[in-house]
Amino acid sequence: MAMDLISGRGLPPPDAGGGAPPPDLAALLGMGGGGPPGGGAPMAPPEAPPEEPAAPTSEVDAIRAILDAIETYKTIGSVDESERLIAEKMSTMAQQLLANNEKMADELTGGSSAMRKVLAPQ
Repeated sequence: MAMDLISGRGLPPPDAGGGAPPPDLAALLGMGGGGPPGGGAPMAPPEAPPEEPAAPTSEVDAIRAILDAIETYKTIGSVDESERLIAEKMSTMAQQLLANNEKMADELTGGSSAMRKVLAPQ
């Protein structure tokens, strides 16, 4: 059987009519057709993927993005307690990195943490 298909002997002749593909296959191929077999509603076109968040423009922005991602991760229902503890450790490390980075920035600019809090975007 497989050899017949490879050699072309198992295929119908080109003038056999063939016609349009079945409606469900035509719908999958974007050729119209109907909905799924069984008379259900036609399939909706796939949704566009969500837009990617803007890339961080500074080290502080990148660390804050990491902290946000960790918080989001911890809210996922399938994350168990041991994974949450690891995420907490990662969050603590990222917070330490953020504090060090902000301290260095304050030293370079002559600012202070109090001034940074006043000028921080809301």
